[in-house]
Amino acid sequence: MPAVDGTHSFWQRLDSFDSLKGKSLAHSSTIKRQCAPSSYRTCPKRKLCKVFPRKPFPTPPEETAANQNINVASTPNQLLQPPAAKITTDEQVKEFRRNLGYFTGTEQWTRYACLCPHIVLLTDGALYIAEHGGEDDNTAYWLIDAIASYQGEADLKHHVFQVWKLSVLPPDPEIPPMSVAAVLRSKQPTAQDRNHHRHAVLTCTNGDEKQLVRQEIDLTDFLPIGDVTIYASVEKHPDISNDRQVMILLLPSEY
Repeated sequence: MPAVDGTHSFWQRLDSFDSLKGKSLAHSSTIKRQCAPSSYRTCPKRKLCKVFPRKPFPTPPEETAANQNINVASTPNQLLQPPAAKITTDEQVKEFRRNLGYFTGTEQWTRYACLCPHIVLLTDGALYIAEHGGEDDNTAYWLIDAIASYQGEADLKHHVFQVWKLSVLPPDPEIPPMSVAAVLRSKQPTAQDRNHHRHAVLTCTNGDEKQLVRQEIDLTDFLPIGDVTIYASVEKHPDISNDRQVMILLLPSEY
């Protein structure tokens, strides 16, 4: 009578196992693959079945491994890529000066909203200074705001043409405490303390070297280019506004 649940086949495989002792594992694995699951559940000596080596896990194909590498490399955080080299301040100054030389006219006016009694329009060159005048890609719109904030002063109401100059200065040199310069400086009642940072002076004239405005800026991130000049022309433009004057800020090369 045939065995129930494959018991007969199990004992046949057990006899085969006894005859294959000492042979290679590769041959034994073929016996493991012939073992039916029902035989393993009904086997009274199932511990013997555990000696057969299991089939190793299949290795992923080459294209799958390559896709995994691509997925890892395309993550947002590119940890394997070196950081971009920072542009030095001298290189930023050279690029800024070089680009300023390209503005010999303007193609359009850009309206700038700020606290000013006039409508402020920026030429291409003035807009470039406002957008790229700061170090490390910082803006310099504060310079436009400073010019616009003085337009309500009584000294500037009657000057329709103004010459604004920003002089960027390096940190003050250190003076030895016992030197002659230090002694002379201490005797000046208006002497100021040494400025350890890059600072600037903003002045305004009417074009005839008559100074109308002077403002000391103790700290600035404006590029150390020395002097930068902006013209301010207050005009009437009925096509823009009928009740307010227009102040156009432009570079000397755009005049």
